[in-house]
Amino acid sequence: MAEGLYRYPELISVGLSRAQVRRSVDTGRIHRLSRGVYGPTVDRGQQLTAIFRRLPNGVVVGFQTGARLHGFGAEPSDDVHVIVPAGLVVPRIRGVVTHESVLPVQEPVLLEGVPCAPAARCAVDLARSQHRMNALPLLDRCLRVGACRPDQLRTEVTRHARLRAVCQARQLIDLADPRAECRQESQLRLL
Repeated sequence: MAEGLYRYPELISVGLSRAQVRRSVDTGRIHRLSRGVYGPTVDRGQQLTAIFRRLPNGVVVGFQTGARLHGFGAEPSDDVHVIVPAGLVVPRIRGVVTHESVLPVQEPVLLEGVPCAPAARCAVDLARSQHRMNALPLLDRCLRVGACRPDQLRTEVTRHARLRAVCQARQLIDLADPRAECRQESQLRLL
């Protein structure tokens, strides 16, 4: 199987019994990465890939997890945040936060082996959903690390017209500055 990940039925089909699978997990020879998905090691990239083996097509990483993958996520989170197209049924998975969106994700990018919303989409989604004091430092960092350009943020925020908190995102994008060197410096511009 690709990526060294195995679904439970695949382990059984190669001749392992339920007890042997359980023993392999107990001894650390294989690891349970997600319900029904096993692999040789436990790392964040493989866990993401394992989770995506359980999700339907069309789901992409976004929000905090997307920001982290793009290199501008500031707050570590154990949860995986995904964007789900409106009306798509997604299984409940422990540690996965789903954000249903009526706005389709344009041109997802492949990061760490999983589809991810573009950096501008992640930044605008966070600018709309976070408190202002947390959102502006995120936008500044997004620009500082070069994850996207100011014109990409402005283009993306126009796609979000009429969605909740788009006014806040628009105002914060106008204030965003890649020269900010720390969170407090960004927050001072809001006072």
